[in-house]
Formats: sequence, C-alpha cells, structure tokens
Amino acid sequence: MVNSFFDRRYKPNAPIVQTRHFKIGEFHAHTGHLNFASVAAPFDEVHCVFPSCSIMIETDAGRSLLADRSWALVYPSGLDYRRYGLNDGGDHCMWVSPTEALYRSQTLLGEYCRMLQRRAMEPFRAAVPNAMFLELRAIQYALINERQVIGLDRRMWRICSILFGVDESKGMGDWSLRGGISVDARSDAGGCALADRVESYVTLRYAEPEGLSDVARAVGVSTEHMCRVFRGAFGVTIHQRILQLRMRRAVERLLEGERGLTELALDLGFNSHAHFSATMRRSFGYTPSQIRAMLR
Repeated sequence: MVNSFFDRRYKPNAPIVQTRHFKIGEFHAHTGHLNFASVAAPFDEVHCVFPSCSIMIETDAGRSLLADRSWALVYPSGLDYRRYGLNDGGDHCMWVSPTEALYRSQTLLGEYCRMLQRRAMEPFRAAVPNAMFLELRAIQYALINERQVIGLDRRMWRICSILFGVDESKGMGDWSLRGGISVDARSDAGGCALADRVESYVTLRYAEPEGLSDVARAVGVSTEHMCRVFRGAFGVTIHQRILQLRMRRAVERLLEGERGLTELALDLGFNSHAHFSATMRRSFGYTPSQIRAMLR
C-alpha cells in the first residue's frame, strides 16, 4: 500500500532523510490547524520548498508569493511569514535544506546558500520544469515509503543548482534574473497584479473545463489583454499553465496508486483518456501507464 501525501504530518525541521549536503523532509498543515497561518514560521534555516497545494505566502518584507505545483519557493534563514489557504488542501510540500557541509563547501552553490543564510537575498520563487517535477515527486514518494534513492545527494545538488542559476563550470548567473521567474522582479506593477490574479484563479480551477473568456470575465478584463499580460509575466500561455497543473496533479495521483485512468482524465478536465494520455506524453515523455510502471 503506497502512503499518500495527505495521510501524514511531519514537523518542518525533522527530515525524512539526510545526505552529506542536504536535509530532505515533508510538511503538511491542514487549514483547520489552530495556528495554520504561522505554524513552522519562521524557518531557522535556508529552505527550498516544493509545494503540492495552492497557498499564498506573505513574507515579513511585505511580499506575497503564490505557492503551487509550478514553483519552488526559496526561503532565506530566519524568514518570518504567514500563509493563507486557498482551498481545503492546506499547506503541503517537500522541503530541502542545506547541511553544514554545504554551507562550508567552497563552491558556488555553497556561497549562494551562505548568502541566503545571512539573508543577503530576499525570498523568491523559481519555475520548476516538468522533468524536474517528475524527478522530485518520484524521490519524495520513494522516501516516504522508505525506499532507497540512488545518488540522492548528487541529484539534489543538481536540482538546487538549476533552480538557483548556479553553474559551477561557467560561474554564477545574474542572480537578479532569478526574479525574472519570480513575482518580485517584474517591472510592470499593473500587469503583475493582473497576471497574479489570473494565476490565482487558474491555480484553483485548473481541473474545470472553462474557456479563456470565462477566466477573463472572472478577472474583469478582455481575453486578448489578459493573455498578453500573462504570457509577458510568466513566459507561458494560460492554456499551457492549466495543462501543466493538470499534468502535475495527475503524476501525484498516479504515484498515490490511482488505478482508473479514464476517471482520472475526466476528473482533471480532459474529455477522453486518449487526450489525457497524449498530453502527458508531450509533457513528460511518458504515458500515464508508463509512469505508473516506472515507479512501481
């Protein structure tokens, strides 16, 4: 019997496993928790968080970050924040934190973590590519079901380096561009606000068979303006983001042992199993059946 994400709770500073350079854990808080807004805050260490639910994070610096399956959130040490639940899922995530060995390492990733440790950088969020999402979820499910993950330390080093824009062979990228996929660094304040409203809307309703005109009506702008602003802010179309969210939830349900692919397809807004399967192959390179067989 595969353990489901939503059956367990873990303390945020109690890792499931620790490698040489990383502590890796899981956190789950229900919206009914008496201290839901601030439980686990502040983090006393640097954290990279991979959400499985949609919530809003408001940091002590006054920034608001939408957390969902599209993003990784990077928190500096000592960050205080409040969370606001957007649905009944509460807050659920996989988290990764550096060990002392990584802080001491004379590497670009080590220097980046030291900057986050002394809060020389503010929190940000980075887009998680499909292949990385699939790998992270496979790692997470393996760990919570007490399975060995070969090369875990090396794989997490590579994942964090990609998210932080650190390339040991070429040097550090322009860290200010980390905000290019973060809410905080986009220049058009009005466009950002609209893009964020659209993203919040589709994050909560991605499984519903709505058209772009329905989304535009909900946020109070024309369809053309909405699509242009959203793509300018996030680099993807609204339709692409909706499909991304559907596919990522599908992966989680397959990992949890979902058996009926036709029912899963209909639940996630697809009109047929064939359409669902073809979309997953385009997104991850595998059909639903292949993903389920791989992870078994």
